[in-house]
Amino acid sequence: MRPLLPFAVLLFACSAAIDGELATVRCADEGAYGPPACAPGETCHGGVCAALGAPVGHECANDEDCASPATCADGAQLGLGSVLRCVVPCCSSAECGEPGDGNVCRTMKSGGGSVCWPASDLGEGAGGELQLGDTGPGGACVAASECRSGACDTGRCVDTCCADSSCTASERICRAGQSAVGEGWYCGFAPTEQSGIGECATASDCVTGECVTVEDAKVCLAPCCSSRECGTVELKAGTYQLACALSASGARGCVGRVDQQATLGVGAACKIGNDCRSWLCVDDGDGKFCSDFCCDDASCGDTKQFSCRPRPTGNAWALRCVRN
Repeated sequence: MRPLLPFAVLLFACSAAIDGELATVRCADEGAYGPPACAPGETCHGGVCAALGAPVGHECANDEDCASPATCADGAQLGLGSVLRCVVPCCSSAECGEPGDGNVCRTMKSGGGSVCWPASDLGEGAGGELQLGDTGPGGACVAASECRSGACDTGRCVDTCCADSSCTASERICRAGQSAVGEGWYCGFAPTEQSGIGECATASDCVTGECVTVEDAKVCLAPCCSSRECGTVELKAGTYQLACALSASGARGCVGRVDQQATLGVGAACKIGNDCRSWLCVDDGDGKFCSDFCCDDASCGDTKQFSCRPRPTGNAWALRCVRN
């Protein structure tokens, strides 16, 4: 009969062979990935080391390498680096974990959405060492290391956004344009004399900072997470719906034009773009369906069936609704 091992040995042993199987590996550092808390490729979850997949920001070879809901994306295609990493969509850096995780929200080079990505890949940090603070957009800063986003511009922290709700009171407007976090939407301040969303002549007329042309009309660009959020526009030919699409500058906004009869939502079977409220009828190999631009999984409706993922769209990469 084998002698019984002390309880402490069973609880804290890194691994032990019992009848040809590995014993349960206990851990205390919840969320820690790999050594020293767990074996390589394992995560401390509920006090036990388990092979759940790599967390956001870690290298990967395919989607299966990443812990759900993250997927594997090529930094070169997104304009964020040269390696493949596990990513999730984001609206602000606060959605990318704790500052100590080292991930920030950055806009893809096409402007079609943002994903969580390691700040160290982007050449950010202080003194060569990666550091991220907890100051939100609009907060005072001297160095990038004070900001949760890892980006300090003219004495204030800058971060990405999907809507005004992503921004703080001091930087309450989600504006389109070039900033320290890329070309796209960022939290900024607009002068009070600027108008809201509506007709415009130049970008200075718009609180969002961009005036776009939709056929024979010019309207202020509005941010969007789905085409359902976009209204209508009056054109010489009549009233048309606006769809969530990429503007000329690359910012995702209500700029696409679709006919009034285009009403099908994400997941509906379609033949052409004008069947869909989004104008996006895609074929993923299992048949054509209506997709849409998105900010997160919830933007796509039924999260059990659809997810928001970086995908090639035309000549650019953008966050788009895909079937699970």
